[in-house]
Amino acid sequence: MKKLHYLALLLIACLPAAPVMAFGLYVEGAASVLSGEDTIVQVRPVVSKVTAGVEITPHYMIEVQSIGNGDETDAGSGASLQIGGISAAYLRLDSGLNAGMRMYFLVGQAETTLSATGINGFTASETTYSDFSWGVGIEDRILFKYLFLTVSYTEYYKENDTKLSSGSIGVKLAF
Repeated sequence: MKKLHYLALLLIACLPAAPVMAFGLYVEGAASVLSGEDTIVQVRPVVSKVTAGVEITPHYMIEVQSIGNGDETDAGSGASLQIGGISAAYLRLDSGLNAGMRMYFLVGQAETTLSATGINGFTASETTYSDFSWGVGIEDRILFKYLFLTVSYTEYYKENDTKLSSGSIGVKLAF
């Protein structure tokens, strides 16, 4: 968690160096299908995702995400994976608004806690993972100029045989 705090502080410290200060704030609520995979378990729980961000320039934003807990049992192996929520901080590189639509790329850091329960009830120790995280998405303006429909893919963690990612659909409100 310390790495995530340091990254957030570094991103905030960069704000005064931005050529044009914040144009606005935004919040997003989304439904996400988490994909958790390792050598014995493959699960896809549906969880909530909340994002808050600040636009530094028309093409650069800083955002933080909080993704809800997920717990699901793999039908094939009978093993389960418990995902203790995800916290993430990102620098968002944005294409800018073009005919009401924009594409973006996220780079940053994510942290989560995972534990697995095996076929015989064996529970692996709870482990916290923190790793480089990236994502891509697209937004389209709907109804009025401050409301957007969002679709995104984010990879939160990938090492050896363990991977945690999500596909999300949500609504963003810009202020």
